[in-house]
Amino acid sequence: MSDRMRITGMNSGLDTESIVQQLVAAKQTKVDNLKNDQKKLEWKQTAWQDLNSKIYSFYSNTLSKLRLVGAYNKKTTTCSDTTKASVLANSNAVNGTQTLEVNQLAKSGYLTGAKLSRLEERRMTTEGKLDTKLEDLGIEAGSKLGISVNGQPASVQVEVQKGDTIQSFMDRLNQAASDNSLDVTLSFDNDAGVFTVAGPSDGTKFKLTQGLDSTGNINTTIVDAFGLGEVFKNDNSVTGTHTGGSLTKLELVKAEEVAGTKDTRLVEDLKLQAGLKLGVSTNAQEPSVWVEIKSGETVEEFVDRFNAEAASTGVSLSFNDGALTVSGPSDGTSYKLTQGAKEGSVDTTIIDALGLGYVFKDDNSVTGTHTGDSFTTAVKENTAAPLTGNDKLSSIAKNYFDGHTITVKTGTGSNTKRTEINLESDMTISDFVNKLKEAG
Repeated sequence: MSDRMRITGMNSGLDTESIVQQLVAAKQTKVDNLKNDQKKLEWKQTAWQDLNSKIYSFYSNTLSKLRLVGAYNKKTTTCSDTTKASVLANSNAVNGTQTLEVNQLAKSGYLTGAKLSRLEERRMTTEGKLDTKLEDLGIEAGSKLGISVNGQPASVQVEVQKGDTIQSFMDRLNQAASDNSLDVTLSFDNDAGVFTVAGPSDGTKFKLTQGLDSTGNINTTIVDAFGLGEVFKNDNSVTGTHTGGSLTKLELVKAEEVAGTKDTRLVEDLKLQAGLKLGVSTNAQEPSVWVEIKSGETVEEFVDRFNAEAASTGVSLSFNDGALTVSGPSDGTSYKLTQGAKEGSVDTTIIDALGLGYVFKDDNSVTGTHTGDSFTTAVKENTAAPLTGNDKLSSIAKNYFDGHTITVKTGTGSNTKRTEINLESDMTISDFVNKLKEAG
């Protein structure tokens, strides 16, 4: 055998293994001490390098400038009231005491804001053909439409390209679905001008999902623009084949301008959402005060509450001659009004609605006083368009149907059957008719 058996200390009565370890440990201690000395030397070298850098910096900057006459020919100034004036002196200034009489302080500058206005979102029905460009439907390049099956995240997302038509986008979507073995197809009836989406033949649930555009924002119009909003409302998954409604285009329409008064209500008349907040920040810092929009509050009441809550910032609001005016701190400190948030969503209309959107555009800070113009309230158009099955009960009377119940009685005598139908404003006319049929 090439290996030898070791019997530690058995024959000699000595623990040779322990003796060897102790001898090695003594040698290792010397090695450890040398390594510690090496580390200390490295620390000293680093300290000397830092000191050398500081000495050279002192020599090349501060000490070098002492060679020049200008370093010794400095003059300083003091002012008894720095809130009224400040004085700077160069090396040629004459020694002495000067007196300055202030007759009148300069007034803060002011700018006139744009007219108060509100943008209304309206979805307009539009006629579509296979060669209709998606941009004509209000769908921007970079928007994405995804396909999801069995409640899973979208396994296919097709991006809208600049110049895409209904035909070109539909072809790409169907090809992407086929390449990923998804039995979902989108077709378009050129005569009727409507989309039809067909799901897997085995009855698997599917849905079309809103994608992210090139800026990372969620696109919320593409499914609606294709007339399929009711099919996939509330992010529902469906089965089978579904035909959408007429193609639509989302438009922003400026409301009619109507003179406002101190009694104009911010929520009910200017259509601002209760819970939105107006922030006040100074010196380019984060907003230190947030003032919330409250339902039923008038312009006068909001101005009074704003001034009380924002008093510490030096920023105030006033209302005169049908217009709001915002004034900054009297010492000229820069300030800005900031869009607030409600439940995590950033509001983008409150400052515009107050007529000061251009003043604080691009998140600018300003100084001085800025005045808006007349208010704008919403004026509904008198549209006589006929109702369809996809219209909601709220189209007939807003909020009237919530909580109401209809009892349908069928049969006679012992065969009498009563069925209750709970009504909701979000229920479509088609759903209501179907429930009536089921009850009867």
